[in-house]
Amino acid sequence: MRRFLLATAMLAYAILPAAALLANEPPDTLVRDALDAPYGRAMLARFAAAVEKTAEAACRRERGLNSPALAAGVRDVLVRYGVRLATLVNGSHDEGAAAKAFAANMGPDAAAELARLERDPEVARFEELARPRRLASVVTQTFEQFDHYIAMASLKLENVTPVARGEQEPMPEDPTVATEEAVEKFIAQSSSHALQRYLELADQVEAARTRSVNSENVRKLEPMELFANADRDLAALCIGKK
Repeated sequence: MRRFLLATAMLAYAILPAAALLANEPPDTLVRDALDAPYGRAMLARFAAAVEKTAEAACRRERGLNSPALAAGVRDVLVRYGVRLATLVNGSHDEGAAAKAFAANMGPDAAAELARLERDPEVARFEELARPRRLASVVTQTFEQFDHYIAMASLKLENVTPVARGEQEPMPEDPTVATEEAVEKFIAQSSSHALQRYLELADQVEAARTRSVNSENVRKLEPMELFANADRDLAALCIGKK
């Protein structure tokens, strides 16, 4: 359980902005932007191909589910449960306790300082460079969790994520490595004191959130609860159980 909690805390930091104690990006915007990015579109195409392969032919004819209709249905399902995942991740921490720990460690004015630093041009550029990594995290975690659900719910679907398929290399559309390299280079070349202070405070935000995991809320992120009723949504796309 401890490993699961820590993994969830890491997921939360990957999904949320560094200044998450101040304002969270709306889950709906975050998830839609993630799925509209090249990596998100590639994963949706994989999922749609898996659905197309196993969807019951007579059911498809009856419901008029051609390939574009199936792809649209798949996207709707992933948006719905991706938003649910991001929303639950937002609630998987005791924000009051995290804010209190952050203030105790970095000072009562640290949150306000972090908010000011977010408006610094160098910090804004850093966040712009880092955003593809955040969006990729949303895509990866949503689809990996869905893969777990598919197995646990005994659905007639193939897994779609590289890790579940045993693929050794990430998908070419996955920007994670390139983004991390670009961010590291940017930080190394920057002489901005504002950026360095922002990164210092952001690290403490991460630490405070990690220590404030709410185990009761985290349990809602378990696949069979997170994706409750997804079998019905997939049944509407003519996907049944084994």
